[in-house]
Amino acid sequence: MTDSLQRLVSHWALSEVLPLADTHSSKVFTAEYQGIPVVLKIMKPASDEQQSARILHYFDGLGAVRVIRDLREAMLLEKLDPEPHLKAMVQQEQDLEAAAIISNTISALHTKRETKRPDGIRTLEVQFTELFDKARTPCAPSFHNAAGIARRLLSSEQELCVLHGDIHHENILNSERGWLAIDPKGIFGERTYEVANTLCNPVDTPTIVHSSERATQLAKHFAETLNLDANRILEFAFVHACCSVCWAEENKQDTSYAEETIRTLEQLVSL
Repeated sequence: MTDSLQRLVSHWALSEVLPLADTHSSKVFTAEYQGIPVVLKIMKPASDEQQSARILHYFDGLGAVRVIRDLREAMLLEKLDPEPHLKAMVQQEQDLEAAAIISNTISALHTKRETKRPDGIRTLEVQFTELFDKARTPCAPSFHNAAGIARRLLSSEQELCVLHGDIHHENILNSERGWLAIDPKGIFGERTYEVANTLCNPVDTPTIVHSSERATQLAKHFAETLNLDANRILEFAFVHACCSVCWAEENKQDTSYAEETIRTLEQLVSL
């Protein structure tokens, strides 16, 4: 047991501590706290989830996992169920059923509608920084197109609220309270952007995601269930896919999947 883990176990008097996951941003354990099952999440120094607890406190259990205790570098969360899994549902030809669960979760997350950006939460314009930077350099036309669309979307933002910022099939899990989102990034901007990443997921399912018919179908579904504009959904998804390539390049990760997603979505947007 590491010193950091031992200190947290002692601080919160945890028992039955077992490793659950080791991701690029955190180490995750199951444990018991005051007789109830919990998840202990310890953020790594370079984690992009440092404000996750703050965003989860903002949602206050509405569509999101509850924070039981937290420190700057760690959180105790209510324990959710790993099964059923939305990614598996998609793989089992239940794509629209999974999308319906995502819609309901987003509706709960967006119950609160702030008209003013809370301090410390970045805007969509900041979210798109790497895309704008790339578009100022010699690059593929898709990134220039995406940057232009992003600026047009930002100039006409509507229905602003605090967004989870990373909704996809593996960030929504089941529980006794229903389906709940985990691992928020926290962004303030048009709520249409909340569904953008879903059109690019689940990862590792290219034959499903890289279908223009599927993207159009999901955009129509989210437009109807969340009262959004289907064209803006597709535009935000295209912009997000281009951002994903920028982020992957910064982290020296493979970009082939995201590049194919760009090609799928670009043909569906008005340039």
